[in-house]
Amino acid sequence: MTLTTASGKLRSTILFSSREDQVLYKRSSADLAESMGIAPSEAVARLPIEALAHSELARGAAEVLYSEEGDCRRTYEFLFVEWSAVPPAGDSPAVVCSFFSLCHRLGLCIDTTEEAASGLVSNWEDAGALLEEAAGEGLEMAREQVQAKQWRQAEELLRRPTPLLSITPLLSLVIESWRALRRERCTYRILSALARSGGPSSSSLGESLQDRLGLLRALDELAES
Repeated sequence: MTLTTASGKLRSTILFSSREDQVLYKRSSADLAESMGIAPSEAVARLPIEALAHSELARGAAEVLYSEEGDCRRTYEFLFVEWSAVPPAGDSPAVVCSFFSLCHRLGLCIDTTEEAASGLVSNWEDAGALLEEAAGEGLEMAREQVQAKQWRQAEELLRRPTPLLSITPLLSLVIESWRALRRERCTYRILSALARSGGPSSSSLGESLQDRLGLLRALDELAES
C-alpha cells in the first residue's frame, strides 16, 4: 500500500493478488459503508481495529495505539490517566499484568533523580497507607501486613535518587495488592507515572506485535470482568 496526496486528501493504493479479491473488496466495502451511513474509506479504516479489538474499551484504546505517534507506553499512560479520574468498573488486573510484561521485556526503568518522581513517591505513600488500613484478620491479616511492609520498603527505594530503577518490582507489588488498590485513584496515578517516565534499558529494544495484541486482549478481558 502506498500513500500519496490528491486534492488535499490522503489516498491509499491497495494491490490485490487477484481480480476476484478486488471485486470482493469493492462490493463488500460499498455495502458496509452504506449500511453504516459513512464513507467507504472510513468503513475500511475501521475494519482492522474491529478485528483486533472486540470491546468498545479496547477499540477506543486502539485508536490511540495505532495513531501516528501511538505506541504501547503512550496508550497505557492514556488509559491510566483516564482511570485516575474514574477507575474502571471491572476487577481484572489483566491490563496491569500486560503492562508488567511490556516493562519486563523492554527492561523499563525510571529515573528517581528527576523532580517528576516526587509525585510518584507521594502517590505511592498514599497507596501504602490504604494497604495498612485494609489489613483483615487471621491469615489474611498476616498476608496483607507483609504486603504493606514490602510496599513501604519499595517507597524507601523510590526516595533514593537512582537513575535506573527497574519498574517491574514496583508493578509486582501493585499486582499482588490489586484487590485492595484496584478502585483507588492513587493506584492509577502511580501507573500513569510509571508509563510516562519509564524508558528501555537498551535503545535496541522496541515494542512488538505481541505487546500490542496483549494490550488489546487485556482490555477486552477487563471489559468482560
